Amino acid sequence: RYGEALLEFRNSIQKGYSPHRVIGPMSDCLIHLHEPRHVLDGVNGLTAEMVQSTKERFNITLSLAEQMWKTGNEEHAAAIARHLAEFKGVPKDYRMRLDALLQSIKSSKTLKKHIPTPDTQAPDETPSSRSIFERIRFLFVRRL
Repeated sequence: RYGEALLEFRNSIQKGYSPHRVIGPMSDCLIHLHEPRHVLDGVNGLTAEMVQSTKERFNITLSLAEQMWKTGNEEHAAAIARHLAEFKGVPKDYRMRLDALLQSIKSSKTLKKHIPTPDTQAPDETPSSRSIFERIRFLFVRRL
């Protein structure tokens, strides 16, 4: 259900629909499909297929992180924001938004100190535990 919705959003955006009009619903879908440590893979896969511009991808990704933070999904937002903080040469307006989000994350009392990355995943997880989005994307690409 959530994976199908993301595919619909992606197709609509590729046809010219503004991604910023569906940030909320896309954020909800990503949260339901991905754990915090895997959300970045889902976001990157989605934005890479939607828009070509690196600047626009960064903007959409930042908007998704902000939306996740607003809706109380702090670990998802933190995972994305920490990744975005690694980029150099970010336009000033994006940097200000990202810095504000990172400050909120830093001051959060409820957020866990460490968000595991895919490299630090539990040993009992196998490649078959890939996200639904990754499996759908694999099937979609395979049919082309």
